[in-house]
Parts: sequence; structure tokens; C-alpha cells
Amino acid sequence: MLDPRSDDDAAAWWCDLTKWDAAQPGGTAQPRERLNYGPGPDQHVDVWGDDGPIVFSVHGGYFLPGYDKTLQDPMARELLRRRYRVCNVEYRRGRAGRAATVSDLWDAVTAVAQRFSGSTLAVVGHSAGGYLAEVAAAHPVVRSVVCLAPVSDLAEASRRGWDDDGIAQWMGYLAPAAWEGTSLAAMVMPSRAVDRVILHGDADTEVNVRQSRRHVAALRERGVPVEYRELPGEGHYGYLDPREPVFAVLTDVLARVTQPDTTRGHRPITPTAAPSRGSARKSAGSPPRTDPGA
Repeated sequence: MLDPRSDDDAAAWWCDLTKWDAAQPGGTAQPRERLNYGPGPDQHVDVWGDDGPIVFSVHGGYFLPGYDKTLQDPMARELLRRRYRVCNVEYRRGRAGRAATVSDLWDAVTAVAQRFSGSTLAVVGHSAGGYLAEVAAAHPVVRSVVCLAPVSDLAEASRRGWDDDGIAQWMGYLAPAAWEGTSLAAMVMPSRAVDRVILHGDADTEVNVRQSRRHVAALRERGVPVEYRELPGEGHYGYLDPREPVFAVLTDVLARVTQPDTTRGHRPITPTAAPSRGSARKSAGSPPRTDPGA
């Protein structure tokens, strides 16, 4: 799927997708429960499904408040039909700042782990959510991470203006020197035995594929295993649309990484402290903004 050429095209695509989604079996399904991992309105996880491998879904939106977890509701419903249990997270964004978001992702994973004791998680993050997926990857219950067109270099994305000022706002308008260590490669813990897959289209006009190429090269230089698939002719949004061929690529990856692990076994689920505050666009380019309170 090529990227929409205008905001009107993006709105038309999103409208068509939501209509298609509603017409599918279970298209009116709603989350079976909501897990609140904090007191704020944006600190919760929608749980879709009663059983199956757990997919922890992280939406994008360049950390802007105008984009929320409903961006990945069509994905959640389709994965539900494929017998996954989907945990679609909401988190604090915008001026709440990076430290709050990092803490939220960690606390949300912990809440899901405690709710479904004995399980391990596959984390799927799109765009800016791909960046946040690596935050979650440090948690001991996360077994696999699938990053879809991730924003891996915040400084470049902000400098090139891909983000509607979302990243600078999220970083508190700090000087670029203060962004040291915020790249995805810098956040990865090489000692963690995590299955890591990155998918990125070479026709992506929202997050240039060169970001993933550099990120993968940096990971491999550090000895971090990663599977990278560059998708010819693919843009930024097809991963969110179950009608698109690239969605089948995603489901094939999930079927593989959620298979029972006979070599590592399940990681124990125990309450774990969040990473330090110093560690750790709109979907970076997203469909029309949605009301975060909806």
C-alpha cells in the first residue's frame, strides 16, 4: 500500500477501513476488559479476546495527544479473529514527556503480565509505537518484539519535520545534546534473549526506510540478533489495514514468534521496577487524528 498523497486521501482511506472493519464477523466487538495500570485517563490497556498468544499492541502518532490506541483497533479485531489475545495499550503523550511514557509502557506490561500470569508477550509497535516497543522489550516477560516502520532516530525525525513538532514537545524542547542515548540502538539490551523483527517498506514517505537500515546495522554491529525485512513498494500504513498484503506478512511473523519456546521456556512473571528515567507523528505519519477521550 502506497502512502496517501494528502490529508483528504488519508481520511478517505481511514473511513473506508473502519467501514470494512465494522462489516467483518465480530466487527462490532469491543474489548472484553480494561486494565488500569495508573490513575490517569490515558493509563490503561484494552484487552481483546479470552485466550490465545498475547500480542501487546503499541500505537504510534509521534507522541502527539491527538492520536490514540483506536488507530490499531482494526488490527486488534483481525488478530482477535485469528485467535490472539490483544492488549492494546494507551499511554501518556505530548507534554507529559518521555519519562512518563517510558514509565507507562513498563507499568502496562507489568499489569498485563500480572493479569495473565504464566504468559509471555509479543510486542507489536507501529511507527513511533515501534520506538516504544523497544522500551517494553527490556521487560523480562517480553519474548518477542515486532517493529513496524519504526522511528528509530528521534533527532533526525524532528530535524526533518516529519512529526508536527511532536517529538520536540515530548522531549520538553530540550537542546539536541540532551537527546544523547535516545536512539533505538542505544536502548537495546544485548543480553536480553528477545526475538526481534523489523519490517519497513522502501516507499515509506512518513519514516524514511534509511532509519531502519541504519538501526539494523547498529544492532548487528553490537551483536544483537535481528530479522530485518525490507518490503518493496510498501508505504507506512498498510500494517494497520488487514486488507493489505503486508498485513499477511505481519501475521506470518506473529505466528512464528508466538510459537511455544522449548529452548528458553517462559520467563517468570514478577513485579519489576521501571527503567530509570534517564534510560530506556502522528503514527509517525498517521490517519486522521482521533479524540483521545473517545
